Amino acid sequence: MLGVTVYVVTLVMLWQETVSGFEKDLKHHVSLLSQSVRMTVKHHEAILVGMGGELVAQGALEEPEKGRALIERMHGVDRGFVGFGLARPDGQLMLVSGLPAGTRLPNLMANPDVRDSFEKTVSTRRFIIGRPYLMKQLGQWVIPIRAPIIGPDGQVAAVMAAGYSLQSDSVAWANMKLPADLHVLILRDDGHGVFAAPLPTDFSTEELHKFFGAPEGSAHIQAFRDLGEGFGFIQTKASRLLPHDNMLVSAEYMDGHELWTVVGVGRETVLAAWKKRILMPSALLAVMVLIGLAVFRRTEIQQLHADSEIRGLTAARQAILDGANYAIIATDLDGRVTSFNHAAERMLGYAAGEVVGKQTPAIWHDHEEIAARARRLSAELDREIKPSFEALVARATLGQAEENEWNYIAKSGRRFPVMLSISQIRDANDSVIGFLGIASDITAKKDAEAELARYQAHLENMVEERTRALQDTNAELAAARDAAEAANQAKSSFLANMSHEIRTPLNAILGLSHLLRAEATPAQAERLGKIDAAGKHLLSIINDILDISKIEAGKLQLEHSDFALSAVLDHVRSLLGDAARAKGLEIRIDPDAVPAWLRGDVMRLRQGVLNYATNALKFTERGHITLAVKVLEEKGDDLLVRFEVSDTGLGIAPEQLSGLFQSFAQADTSTTRKHGGTGLGLVITRRLAELMGGTAGAESTPGRGSTFWFTARLQRGRGILPQAETMTADAGQRLRKRAQRARLLLAEDNPINREVALELLHSVGLAVDVAEDGIEAIERARQHRYDLVLMDIQMPHLDGLDATRAIRALPGWKDIPILAMTANAFDEDRFTAKLAGMNDHVAKPVDPGTLFVTLLKWLPACAAKIVAGGTAPTEAPPADDADTALRARLAAIPDLDIEAGLRVMRGKLHSYRSLLKLFVDGHGNDAQGLSALIGQDDLAGAEKLAHALKGTAGNVGALPIHELAGALDAALKRGDRAAAQEALALLTERLPRLVAALQAALAD
Repeated sequence: MLGVTVYVVTLVMLWQETVSGFEKDLKHHVSLLSQSVRMTVKHHEAILVGMGGELVAQGALEEPEKGRALIERMHGVDRGFVGFGLARPDGQLMLVSGLPAGTRLPNLMANPDVRDSFEKTVSTRRFIIGRPYLMKQLGQWVIPIRAPIIGPDGQVAAVMAAGYSLQSDSVAWANMKLPADLHVLILRDDGHGVFAAPLPTDFSTEELHKFFGAPEGSAHIQAFRDLGEGFGFIQTKASRLLPHDNMLVSAEYMDGHELWTVVGVGRETVLAAWKKRILMPSALLAVMVLIGLAVFRRTEIQQLHADSEIRGLTAARQAILDGANYAIIATDLDGRVTSFNHAAERMLGYAAGEVVGKQTPAIWHDHEEIAARARRLSAELDREIKPSFEALVARATLGQAEENEWNYIAKSGRRFPVMLSISQIRDANDSVIGFLGIASDITAKKDAEAELARYQAHLENMVEERTRALQDTNAELAAARDAAEAANQAKSSFLANMSHEIRTPLNAILGLSHLLRAEATPAQAERLGKIDAAGKHLLSIINDILDISKIEAGKLQLEHSDFALSAVLDHVRSLLGDAARAKGLEIRIDPDAVPAWLRGDVMRLRQGVLNYATNALKFTERGHITLAVKVLEEKGDDLLVRFEVSDTGLGIAPEQLSGLFQSFAQADTSTTRKHGGTGLGLVITRRLAELMGGTAGAESTPGRGSTFWFTARLQRGRGILPQAETMTADAGQRLRKRAQRARLLLAEDNPINREVALELLHSVGLAVDVAEDGIEAIERARQHRYDLVLMDIQMPHLDGLDATRAIRALPGWKDIPILAMTANAFDEDRFTAKLAGMNDHVAKPVDPGTLFVTLLKWLPACAAKIVAGGTAPTEAPPADDADTALRARLAAIPDLDIEAGLRVMRGKLHSYRSLLKLFVDGHGNDAQGLSALIGQDDLAGAEKLAHALKGTAGNVGALPIHELAGALDAALKRGDRAAAQEALALLTERLPRLVAALQAALAD
């Protein structure tokens, strides 16, 4: 009976474990399915809103044919879409893809199946998924999806609709990798099916109609709602979609989308898994049953020989007891010994006749141990236990296990340790009639434990001695390490201070020599050119020393950003182009099949290639230099890229190659006098390559040239390659001629960026009206017709995208060029701007040449007459000695590139000074502001502030601050708190220092 009970309990437990395992798997799969559905719906909504906004902006509601090209072109966005349509809020379709022009289109309100979901789209202003229907033209089941398009007045201006195929291979959730025995359903809350898997390919139209066209799942919706924690067994009507009458399912309701995602298995599958788990318990029960039958069949025979068997069993029992190696002692309830086997006689020295019926076990127990045991049990059991036989059997009396160590005292007086186990003896009526004690001599075990303890103590002493020795050694090593780190820190501090002290006067030398050359005689200009070249050479040496110091100290931080590979190679070629042409050398570029856009530290990659190329130019007298790049390994977006520079120069002997990448070393020290150099360029390149997960090396043949290479682990990047700047040189002059009567609208909320844009636009004679946010831009567009609009994307109150959509909806604004101005220049940003109605894109910080070329492209050849009220160009006051002094002070500020800032302001120092004052006033406390926002976990606010600081710092020429703010902006966008804190720490250190230096320079 006990075995059957255990078996049943085991079966129940295994069933619960099996169901629990399925619960974990099904909940995991339904969560994945729901995430996939949400992502798909969000993707579809973005497509419809973007396309609908563009169609409305193009005037497709009034003149549908204006949007036909766009709506037909959008079929390539997603292979699952089978058609698009644009409707007015009253349900009248205005434009449908795939239909000939002039086709009469219906009003959607006339169809009862469509009307409810269409009205819901307009009233709730939400993306709505409608009831599936059979598109007879394609023979496919399609689900209608609709998104409201919000107009400038905040009301629903139109509804953008599309049909999405339910039988398309491109359906996002159709490609989920699920086990073959799982059944997947996606149902609307009204029971209409949206998706099912597996979906047999031989389904008839009638069967599909039951699932997609009628609320087949309505009977299950309440069952899903009733499921506790979204999991359990439900009764289902067997069909080919749900082929089980009883299923174990996990269901999740997607509020807002009014969809149910369901993943389940048939009860048969659960039972099959359970049956596999109960094979072993069932086999054991079968054996027990067979044994029971065998015993039962022999019962009658055994009964006939009961007396003789009992006598035999008694004798056998005694023989077993006497043959055991353990002392087995039985007592009655009062403690008198009733059985005493041979092992007990050998262990204790008493004969059975001396103790059976005469003594209790107390005669070989230590009375102090019994007394101590009695006190301990009294406390544990909360009742008095007498220091007698009761203390030996107190737990056994309660039916509990009783096993303890005791010290026995033999008849001879010898003491020895035993392990004693005591249990109850019961009769046929299950009544307790005595106690059974089994004792084993553990003397050998105790001796072994003592020996082991002595050995462990010996080992611990040895370990302590060696630990003390190691601690002494470690202390010496730590002292040596601390001394080395202190020396290294002192060296790094010295180099950093030395670099700062040298850079300050050197910046003044370079800046002043550049200014003097404008008014110098030819002879003076030549000498000033030599001063400039020597200064730049000295600056490069300082940079190399500081870089190697940072690398050795482990303080060089790599940046990660998207960059165009062609820009890196072209930049190196442009830097060395004049020197190469002077020597009659050609610089070639071979990008092989490397992706056009990569992600990594572009500055350090350019530095490595430039180091190699500079050396190649030094040691090559004729022939050419090749800058080449190739991909060595490719794993998804991760790439191992090799950069190499080959020349046709002197070459290097094999025995000299090994020392090339050592600090302050050159292949031939005699070349220092002829070509110059510290030998740091190669070692820096190797260290940079190692920091980027690669290595560096060289191959060379004396007299035939050399190839220097390094590798780096990068990722695929993304971006738009810059347009060719063939018109940059004369773009300003051409723009000034064309735009004599042009008037522009500039929408920009940041005062510094606004000042920069106005300076550049005024420099070519353009009149400009200014709007400080999107709402003001719309109002100005209502009042005036401009020739072109420059629109910032991120503005308060109303951003540039919504402002552009609203302006496009105004009468007469469909063809006016609107150009986006933003620091975000990725593909999706350009696409979003284009969908909003923008014609082109100007990246920040603004490059004057690029801006002028873009304006030339979009400004009409004959602009409208200037209307009074726009800001007009102003002339700069003549330069004086104060200006020269101001230039010198600004040039001495370490984190300020005065040439870059003046280039943006077209060389006008008075405008540049105003710009710097705006920067100090507007961004002097940005470091504290960023720290406070991040500390308050307001990452969105911190991201906006970092983005604004990034753009303005680039415009004023504070390039290190521009890079740090950009790194902080990028880290906040991707939620990388560690990188954000690192960038913020550097920004907090350097921005206040720059602001203080600017305040001092501008005050003088």
